[in-house]
Amino acid sequence: MKRVARVLRCLFVALRRSSPGISFYVIIGLWLLGGSSIGCASDEGGPALDVFAAASVADTVEAIAASYSEATRTRVRVSRGASGVLCQQIENGAACDVFIPANPQFIERLAVHDGTTVSNKREVATNRMVLIVRKGFVFDQDHSSDADESARRRIVAALERAQRVAIANVEHAPAGRYARQVIDALKMRGRLESKLVYADDVRLTSQYVADGAVDCGFVYLSDAKAFEGRIGGYVLVPAGLHESIAYDACVVSRADDAAAFVAFLVSEKAARIWRAYGFGDVSGGTAP
Repeated sequence: MKRVARVLRCLFVALRRSSPGISFYVIIGLWLLGGSSIGCASDEGGPALDVFAAASVADTVEAIAASYSEATRTRVRVSRGASGVLCQQIENGAACDVFIPANPQFIERLAVHDGTTVSNKREVATNRMVLIVRKGFVFDQDHSSDADESARRRIVAALERAQRVAIANVEHAPAGRYARQVIDALKMRGRLESKLVYADDVRLTSQYVADGAVDCGFVYLSDAKAFEGRIGGYVLVPAGLHESIAYDACVVSRADDAAAFVAFLVSEKAARIWRAYGFGDVSGGTAP
């Protein structure tokens, strides 16, 4: 039954990415018609590590996992989603070996409130918040010698001109909470409340902007890098407008390879991948 649950979960995630409207029951039917042979990875070759990664970091973790697998011959399966949703899945018994949320508080939630045994917790990367805009929506120019003040003015002007502003779900996605902190620091919640459009996670927030469904949105710098060429540009949010952004990883299971994978996440080889995807790494590099 454990294998069945894993296969269904992986298939559900994969099909939802390509067909957001598909229902869980349709997926079950497809799996049954396929003779239970469809999954996100073959079970041949021994067990695999199950890694739950926040949506904002999942692409990077997949790239690091590929490097790790090449070096160790250990298979790694990465499931992505909003940090709060992934945390809830673990609380409900989902098979997970390593958890990488976008805010350390979700690891604390597992350990303190749910009683889940977590170990080998360590910071693996950092990030920055940015405001991205759709193509055709241009930021105002500001020639202040103070970079933070200039960014602040340009962000405020963009938010005032925008008709619709996207942020991630405040309840489940840390990016949504950071965005709310920025909005509150700018004292713009009242003016923006009717403009806000909430996405399930930060990657979908970026997609809304790239598709032109909204004028702008608060996302991570790594997301802005991932959508480069599909958006009109971005402005870095002054760091003082929100809490610092750190990604911690922890071991949730007793899998022997789980601790080794967490250690690999802070290796120099992984650091090069973190930097390539727009993150700050803990080996000495920082987010721009």
